[in-house]
Amino acid sequence: MKLRAIAIAICLAFSVAAPLVAQNVSATINGTVRDSSGAVIPGATVTLTNELTNVSRSTKSNAEGYFVFPDLLAGAYALSVDMTGFRPTVRVASA
Repeated sequence: MKLRAIAIAICLAFSVAAPLVAQNVSATINGTVRDSSGAVIPGATVTLTNELTNVSRSTKSNAEGYFVFPDLLAGAYALSVDMTGFRPTVRVASA
Protein backbone atom coordinates (compact mmCIF):
# COMPACT_ATOMS: atom_id res chain seq x y z
CA MET A 1 0.00 0.00 0.00
CA LYS A 2 2.83 2.40 0.90
CA LEU A 3 4.60 1.56 -2.38
CA ARG A 4 1.45 2.41 -4.33
CA ALA A 5 1.21 5.81 -2.60
CA ILE A 6 4.83 6.56 -3.49
CA ALA A 7 4.22 5.54 -7.12
CA ILE A 8 1.17 7.83 -7.31
CA ALA A 9 3.17 10.70 -5.79
CA ILE A 10 5.94 10.23 -8.37
CA CYS A 11 3.41 10.17 -11.23
CA LEU A 12 1.81 13.35 -9.94
CA ALA A 13 5.21 15.03 -9.64
CA PHE A 14 6.04 14.20 -13.28
CA SER A 15 2.62 15.33 -14.52
CA VAL A 16 3.15 18.74 -12.86
CA ALA A 17 6.79 19.08 -13.94
CA ALA A 18 6.20 18.24 -17.62
CA PRO A 19 4.38 21.50 -18.48
CA LEU A 20 7.08 23.50 -16.69
CA VAL A 21 9.75 22.08 -19.00
CA ALA A 22 7.78 23.27 -22.02
CA GLN A 23 7.73 26.92 -20.94
CA ASN A 24 9.11 29.33 -23.53
CA VAL A 25 11.80 31.66 -22.22
CA SER A 26 11.61 34.91 -24.16
CA ALA A 27 11.19 38.60 -23.52
CA THR A 28 9.89 41.73 -25.20
CA ILE A 29 11.39 45.21 -25.28
CA ASN A 30 9.04 48.01 -26.27
CA GLY A 31 8.76 51.75 -25.84
CA THR A 32 7.85 55.10 -27.30
CA VAL A 33 10.30 57.38 -29.10
CA ARG A 34 9.96 60.97 -27.84
CA ASP A 35 11.94 64.16 -28.28
CA SER A 36 13.19 66.32 -25.41
CA SER A 37 9.84 68.14 -25.20
CA GLY A 38 7.94 64.84 -24.87
CA ALA A 39 6.44 64.86 -28.38
CA VAL A 40 6.30 61.44 -30.05
CA ILE A 41 8.52 60.78 -33.06
CA PRO A 42 6.92 58.57 -35.72
CA GLY A 43 9.10 56.86 -38.32
CA ALA A 44 12.29 56.72 -36.22
CA THR A 45 14.57 53.78 -36.91
CA VAL A 46 15.00 51.73 -33.75
CA THR A 47 17.76 49.09 -33.75
CA LEU A 48 18.26 46.47 -31.07
CA THR A 49 21.64 44.70 -30.90
CA ASN A 50 22.36 41.70 -28.67
CA GLU A 51 25.62 42.60 -26.91
CA LEU A 52 26.74 38.96 -26.64
CA THR A 53 26.04 37.80 -30.21
CA ASN A 54 26.14 41.20 -31.97
CA VAL A 55 22.95 40.23 -33.88
CA SER A 56 20.74 43.23 -34.70
CA ARG A 57 17.04 43.71 -35.43
CA SER A 58 15.49 46.96 -36.65
CA THR A 59 12.01 48.44 -36.79
CA LYS A 60 10.37 51.84 -37.27
CA SER A 61 8.32 53.62 -34.64
CA ASN A 62 4.64 53.86 -35.60
CA ALA A 63 2.43 56.98 -35.82
CA GLU A 64 2.33 57.15 -32.00
CA GLY A 65 6.12 56.70 -31.72
CA TYR A 66 5.67 53.14 -30.41
CA PHE A 67 8.05 50.27 -31.23
CA VAL A 68 8.26 46.63 -30.10
CA PHE A 69 10.82 43.82 -30.28
CA PRO A 70 9.08 40.54 -29.31
CA ASP A 71 10.51 37.04 -28.77
CA LEU A 72 13.97 38.02 -27.54
CA LEU A 73 16.43 35.75 -25.82
CA ALA A 74 17.36 36.85 -22.33
CA GLY A 75 20.43 39.08 -22.27
CA ALA A 76 21.80 42.59 -22.58
CA TYR A 77 20.94 44.68 -25.62
CA ALA A 78 22.02 48.04 -27.03
CA LEU A 79 19.01 50.03 -28.25
CA SER A 80 19.73 52.80 -30.73
CA VAL A 81 17.30 55.33 -32.17
CA ASP A 82 18.03 57.31 -35.31
CA MET A 83 15.91 59.96 -37.02
CA THR A 84 16.86 62.65 -39.50
CA GLY A 85 17.20 65.98 -37.72
CA PHE A 86 17.88 64.38 -34.33
CA ARG A 87 21.09 63.25 -32.64
CA PRO A 88 21.34 59.41 -32.58
CA THR A 89 20.72 57.91 -29.13
CA VAL A 90 21.96 54.62 -27.67
CA ARG A 91 20.73 52.97 -24.45
CA VAL A 92 21.45 49.61 -22.83
CA ALA A 93 18.41 47.42 -22.14
CA SER A 94 18.03 43.98 -20.62
CA ALA A 95 15.59 41.31 -21.69
